[in-house]
Amino acid sequence: MSVESFYSTSVRIIVKGIVQGVGFRPFVYREALRYRITGFVCNTPEGVVIEAHGKHCEQFIKALRENFPVQARIDSMEIEPCESAAYTGFEIRESTLGLGSVAIPLDSALCLACQTEMDDPANRRYRYPFINCTDCGPRYTIIQTPPYDRVRTSMKHFTMCPECLEEYNDPTSRRYHAEPISCPNCGPKLTFLDNSGNMLEGDSIALAVEMLKEGKIIALKGLGGFHLMCDATSDTAVAKLRLRKHRKSKPLAVMFGSLEQLETYVSINEVEKSHITGSIKPIVIVDAQSETNHLSSLIAPHIQRLGVFLPYTPLHRLLFESIDFPLVATSANISDEPIMIRSSEIVGRLAHVVDGILDHDRTIINALDDAVIQIAGNRVVMLRLGRGFAPHTFALQHPTDKAVLALGAHQKSAIALGVKENMILSPHIGDLGSVEADGYFERTVQTFKRFYDVEPSLLVHDLHPQYASSAYALTQKREHYGIQHHYAHILACMAEYGMDEKVLGFAYDGTGYGEDGSLWGGEVMVADVHAFERIGHLKPFALLGGDKAIKEPRRIGLSLLFDIYSLD
Repeated sequence: MSVESFYSTSVRIIVKGIVQGVGFRPFVYREALRYRITGFVCNTPEGVVIEAHGKHCEQFIKALRENFPVQARIDSMEIEPCESAAYTGFEIRESTLGLGSVAIPLDSALCLACQTEMDDPANRRYRYPFINCTDCGPRYTIIQTPPYDRVRTSMKHFTMCPECLEEYNDPTSRRYHAEPISCPNCGPKLTFLDNSGNMLEGDSIALAVEMLKEGKIIALKGLGGFHLMCDATSDTAVAKLRLRKHRKSKPLAVMFGSLEQLETYVSINEVEKSHITGSIKPIVIVDAQSETNHLSSLIAPHIQRLGVFLPYTPLHRLLFESIDFPLVATSANISDEPIMIRSSEIVGRLAHVVDGILDHDRTIINALDDAVIQIAGNRVVMLRLGRGFAPHTFALQHPTDKAVLALGAHQKSAIALGVKENMILSPHIGDLGSVEADGYFERTVQTFKRFYDVEPSLLVHDLHPQYASSAYALTQKREHYGIQHHYAHILACMAEYGMDEKVLGFAYDGTGYGEDGSLWGGEVMVADVHAFERIGHLKPFALLGGDKAIKEPRRIGLSLLFDIYSLD
């Protein structure tokens, strides 16, 4: 008998995707009351399970598919008939969570409802720097281990006051089981430090604003790490930041206080605007307006494109209440190393860069850079997988019967974990080769193993024997398998677009260790998920300095001249 014939009686529904930690169960509860459905909803290792009984099951299921919370993502909804049961109402049951295939909830930007509350002088969270609800705030960055309950996050150190506890336990509240819930009476607190780590007396935000107006540089603790911030309209301030950070010309991202301010500096289309103002608020690469652009010329030298974004935490937003100019907001790190998450790191390694530190006591457990995207042909092109997008979970076309850990390359590193029917892609890690970056890489591996309670039985790595990721694989006492660099790029594109047929692939990303032990580059391959045939490539030539030539193109030019002309 078809499922449809049971819609008026009893159904069991399993919803998979990002459906935990995003207000999905309260949403189901409210829809059940609306359609007079009896039964229950609960979290399980495989997803959200709903048992629904009533005359309006069809409308109820339609509402679940169409009206789910903004931060949720439904990958699948399995519906099957079940035995009728005499429930007197609808209830939210305690989670029966172990570790499973449930997607980790993602960090998100301040929502409009919380923004309205923090602007209301009569609200108890007026101007509160850590306001959040089930629609916004930290998620991945504060999780120690699933399931996503407060006691397993960095919020376990903050005991809820009676008012917050009442909201937390109220299924009709926007903050029902919002694990980071807090208020000025029971939540995290701001502090402002000098670059030696000494706490300064006074209003922390006012002290930060004062320094920024004086052309100084501050470090501000965001969701996934610290930003280095300074006046984006001041050549002096930006030059100081570049000099101190040893960042000669690489473009810097700019945060604007409002969309109106942003549009006076850059040209954006409607698709770009939707992402700039959306629930994630990533950095978006857009065209600059040279006629009205009064930003420092040192932001992105000789480039007519800018990385722009809006304040995405309540703390960033409070900062802009007293500042009428845009701010450089770049990751607090040493070039190509991971973003820093503790003020002690700033003091120990960036004291020569910053003049002050706007800090707080909500611990960041998992570092996370801002995502960077650009729009091409009205489609999102991901340039750096980060906040709001990562960890990214997608369904495998062919489920794996073993846990597979792919360890990525050496530059722009990321890892991926294949478990059952899912592939989980990590946030951007950075370039490996330093103690800090290699340590972050290994911590990310451990985090993924902990989150999904798996010990991978197969490690997949690049063929290059000197890559840190390859070296890691070869030191582990388990099965490992090397994949040629360019073939891996083609496979990644195939996975992104759900392709498993034979393709003609072009991989022009640079050099990669070949199966013959030489450096390959400019590869053309006929490939499928099992193997590839190399049918074209650039003519080999001597590469002065090896991999060093990748970042110093003049070496390639000289190599080609030597290839054409003799020394005679």
